[in-house]
Amino acid sequence: MRLSHCKVILLTLLLSTTYILGIDLYDQKANTLGTLYEAVQLPGLTYNQIEVSFSGINEGQVASLKDFVQKGAEAITAFSHGEECSKLCTQLHDNDAQTSLGKEDSAIKVHVEDEQKHSLYELELKANKKTPTTSFYVLKLHGTEDIGQLELWRQAAFKLYDKWRVSPSEYISFKGCLQGTLSVSEQEVWANTVMKNLHGEITDTYIPTDREDMVTYYGYTKDYKDFIRDHRGQKANTQISFIYNEEEDSTTCMIAFPFYNEPF
Repeated sequence: MRLSHCKVILLTLLLSTTYILGIDLYDQKANTLGTLYEAVQLPGLTYNQIEVSFSGINEGQVASLKDFVQKGAEAITAFSHGEECSKLCTQLHDNDAQTSLGKEDSAIKVHVEDEQKHSLYELELKANKKTPTTSFYVLKLHGTEDIGQLELWRQAAFKLYDKWRVSPSEYISFKGCLQGTLSVSEQEVWANTVMKNLHGEITDTYIPTDREDMVTYYGYTKDYKDFIRDHRGQKANTQISFIYNEEEDSTTCMIAFPFYNEPF
C-alpha cells in the first residue's frame, strides 16, 4: 500500500510539472520580432512604426458575408489576449473593434485602435462577386515599442490563417527616423552593421539615377526563414532603405523582411 501511494504521488508530481512546463514553454516561445528588433538598433535612429502584415488567398471555396463576419469575430477574440495570458486563457477581454461590412462586394473590415487612436490591427476579408471562389485575406498588425505584445499577435495570426486554411505571406517592417542626412558611405556602414547583427550579408544595392540620396540595400540572413529570389536567382530576405527629406532635414530608414513594397 505504501509503495502504491508513493507511485500516485510521483505520478501527480510528474503531471503537475508537465502542465506547468507546458504553459512556461508557451510563454517563452521563440521571439522572432524581438530578435529582429535587437538587430536593427542603430545609433540616433528612433523607430516610430513597426508593422507585421499578412496576405493570403483562399481559392475553391465560395465566400459569403456570413463566413467573413464569423472570421472577423474569431480575429477579435484572438487579438484580445495580452502578454499576461497563457495558452489556456479563456477569458473574454475588452476589445473595442470597429467592424464595417461591404455592400457591393462580399467584404468585411475589422479595425481596432488604442485609446490614443493609434491603429493596432486591421483585418480585411474580401471576395469579388465576379469571382466568388477567390477570397483575399489581408491582416496588418501595428506597434511601436511593445514587441512582446506584437509577437503574441503575430503567433495568433499564424494560428488564425491555419484555421482558415489559408497560407499567408508575411512581411515585417521597422520604420525609423533620424535628424540630418547620411552620406552614401555612412548608409553603407549602417546597412552592413544591420546585416552583421543578423549574421548575414549585403547581396545587392540599388541607387536611382535621379535620386542619389535614396539608397536601398538587399541582403540575406538565415535569422529570418522566409526569402525571395532576386533577378539573379540569389536568395534575399532583407531590405534596408534610406531616403532624405530636405524640408524636414531628416532621414527615414526602412528595414523590411523580406521586402517593403509600399511608399514611405
